[in-house]
Amino acid sequence: MDRRITQLLVLAAVACSLALTPLGSGATSSRQTVREAAARPTVRGPRGPRGHRGFRGPRGFRGLRGPQGIPGPRGPQGEEGLEGADGPMGFTGPRGPQGATGPQGAAGNGLGRPGYASSTVDASGGYLGAAAIGADGLGLITYDGGRALNVAHCSNLACSASTKSTIDTCTTCQLYTSVAIGADRLGLISYSSFSVEGLHVAHCSDPSCTSATLSTLGAPDNAAFETTSVAIGTDGLGVIGFLEPKGLVPKVAHCENLECTQATISVLDPQGDTFRDGISVAIGTDGLPLVSYQTFGLKVAHCDDVACTTATTATLDTGDRGDWSSLAIGQDGLGLISYFDRDTGSLKVAHCSNVVCSSATTNPLDTGDLGGFTSLTIGSDGLGVITYEAPQTNEGPLKVAHCSNIACSTATVVTLDPDGNLFGSAITLGVDGLPLVAYHNDTTGVKAVHCSNVFCVPYFRRR
Repeated sequence: MDRRITQLLVLAAVACSLALTPLGSGATSSRQTVREAAARPTVRGPRGPRGHRGFRGPRGFRGLRGPQGIPGPRGPQGEEGLEGADGPMGFTGPRGPQGATGPQGAAGNGLGRPGYASSTVDASGGYLGAAAIGADGLGLITYDGGRALNVAHCSNLACSASTKSTIDTCTTCQLYTSVAIGADRLGLISYSSFSVEGLHVAHCSDPSCTSATLSTLGAPDNAAFETTSVAIGTDGLGVIGFLEPKGLVPKVAHCENLECTQATISVLDPQGDTFRDGISVAIGTDGLPLVSYQTFGLKVAHCDDVACTTATTATLDTGDRGDWSSLAIGQDGLGLISYFDRDTGSLKVAHCSNVVCSSATTNPLDTGDLGGFTSLTIGSDGLGVITYEAPQTNEGPLKVAHCSNIACSTATVVTLDPDGNLFGSAITLGVDGLPLVAYHNDTTGVKAVHCSNVFCVPYFRRR
């Protein structure tokens, strides 16, 4: 310990002597002296005793950054971040060059001539049955061809030309027909004779109905007489209303397949006593058939199921009224029925008060022993359009009544053909929204008229 103290005192004395020595007496500050001193090898003295090291001096200035080292290996990829919002839509690019013109398409179903058109379908045709618009948008007209079932397929919307096919023949019959377009887009025709026979059905083999599959339903237990009516049910199968001559009761045949080669037949009204012509079937907005017929008054049967195995009946108008009825579902979802009133010799209309048609309001539209062989459709304006003529075998004018409101309390009446018309008329709505009328004239045979407006006014033109 004494030795260490002695060494420290010696060092302190040396340091004091150096501090008190003038620069000019043995010390120099010249650059040469500094260089000489720097050039001499440095003699480091002995390290002082441990625990007596001096204080650390202040940190010097940071030197310049060295060159960037070689990049290390890439680390593992992190999880994918959330997708950002869509950016704004860019500007529309310039329009490309127009392509080459394609080949010309097939000719459409034109009117043949604008607006009104009246044409002869079959100069030798007899009883007019029905008309419908086929899947090809063209009219399909069924009628008695003189002991034969004939079908005319219109060649254009106006039916100014048509092709005729004979589907079935008989020896002594006069046929009453009805047609609807089935779920398979082919015509389904029901027909019966003036004599007591079975109910006949023809299922068209093509849209033009150049041939058909023929069937007889319900024989020998069921017979059909005169007027029939066919509609397509919500199950896609035919529903056919007909009159049973043996018991004078209205019946319904529900087809069991699209071709209607078999059917379930049910009695609509066991107390019907339908001794007058006329029965009509439509599918209501509840999906169930609604059937109009005559039995000492206008009656309606609302079916309880799709097959119409049972029904609820109601009398809408009493008296010698209700034959040659035609039924359609109006724009209000309620039934609209045209029929003949024999008591007053007038055309009348019944507008159902509810979907099941348990009651209705009735109104006369035209008088003068007119209202036979009625046919009713709903026009493109949502109002009823009715064709009718004189009853029975009386020749007379063919008229069209266009309802003025949904209930058809009044109508605008025009004469389509002034004389010589008998044995039936039919009206349907074309794909152009205009009525197509088919009827029989004793002089010119089966004819077709394409109306130029919803009122079916001949040669009508707006100015």
